[in-house]
Amino acid sequence: MEYHQVGAKLARKPFDITMLDLYKAVEVVREGELFSVHDNSNSDCKVGRNIQNTIEPLFEQAQYAMEKVLGNVTLVDIVKSINEKENC
Repeated sequence: MEYHQVGAKLARKPFDITMLDLYKAVEVVREGELFSVHDNSNSDCKVGRNIQNTIEPLFEQAQYAMEKVLGNVTLVDIVKSINEKENC
């Protein structure tokens, strides 16, 4: 990757910046916690006892899939898509 100096920080070029980079930069959610399960489930309830360890793997797969998609889209891709829509 090629970088250039901007002030005291290194900046990446738009074709090197992915939507995943932006997603992580704005800290929409904590790392690995796009989805969350209620931490105080009722242990006297069959569902409450088992819901967290049952659906967490599903949520982890969904987050991984979303991050994979975002990691394959750059700012240049977004700009191109916008320009294509405006040229219709």
